Amino acid sequence: MKARILETLVLTITGMVVTFLFSALIAYFTENNPEIKIGSSSKIQDNQYYLPIVISTFEKGINNLTVSVPANVKKSQIKSSEPLNIKNIENNIGTENGSVFEVNKIPANKNTQLVLITNKSIDDEKIEIYSDKSKLNLQHSSEIQNPISSQIKSILINTVVYGLLIGLLTYWSDKRRDEKIKNARERTEDVQRLLDLQSKEIENLNLNSDRIKEHSEKIEKKQEKAFDEIEQKLANAEANSIKKQILLQAKLNDYRKELNFWRNTIRKILYKLPDGENKATDLFNLITKSLKTYQTNEKYIHDFESLKALSKYIEDIDKKE
Repeated sequence: MKARILETLVLTITGMVVTFLFSALIAYFTENNPEIKIGSSSKIQDNQYYLPIVISTFEKGINNLTVSVPANVKKSQIKSSEPLNIKNIENNIGTENGSVFEVNKIPANKNTQLVLITNKSIDDEKIEIYSDKSKLNLQHSSEIQNPISSQIKSILINTVVYGLLIGLLTYWSDKRRDEKIKNARERTEDVQRLLDLQSKEIENLNLNSDRIKEHSEKIEKKQEKAFDEIEQKLANAEANSIKKQILLQAKLNDYRKELNFWRNTIRKILYKLPDGENKATDLFNLITKSLKTYQTNEKYIHDFESLKALSKYIEDIDKKE
């Protein structure tokens, strides 16, 4: 019993650690980088346009941020919401109508806005921003996506991770069960070989009938005892396998609860849109059909009566032990 409890704890802790580490790595590599959003040019008056650039920083500020603009922009034409160190960089390569300037001392944990005043409209996709010291998440106004997309991506990643984790744990559990069954069969074969040898010895013995009968009775008792032990071991192996199935199904039910939480969160967001209920249904049906994860449908209910029957069966076996 202690071994089974220890194995259950190991499986649970392993699942928690793997899920936490995976989520932490995704957050570290994708959500901690500075974000830069480049807006589109808007007309102020004749021959005068403004283009906003929003720089969002988190734990660290930014230095040596280089901005390349396909238009002649002087330092005086750049406005900012925070005190910054901005300088133009002479560019002898490329078109004559391009400008390059460098921005330094961008503070951490702030949204800093730059505004470029130009005499013509600029295509935001032709603006290049990069830094040799920081990884940037660059987004042009033409690439802005619905925030639901990131939530859907997170749900898909979690679904795949949970599926892989359950698959690995199931594979490991089945492998251990197969090894136990294999060992039991090998013991059975050893016992059978021993019985064959003993039978040959009986045939070769030149003993009187009383001694042969007595010897036969002893061998029969050994056989019954050996087979009883084998049957007991096989029954224990089967009970352990069923217990692991119950634990895995219970764990899968917990994962489904968390998945339904995120489903409901997305549904509430979508209900705020026109025809939100139909859009939510179509979206979840599309995800289920694409991933073929029909078992994760929120209308699917575990057969808890079967789980109760299996639990009662295991309880009866434990009482016999």
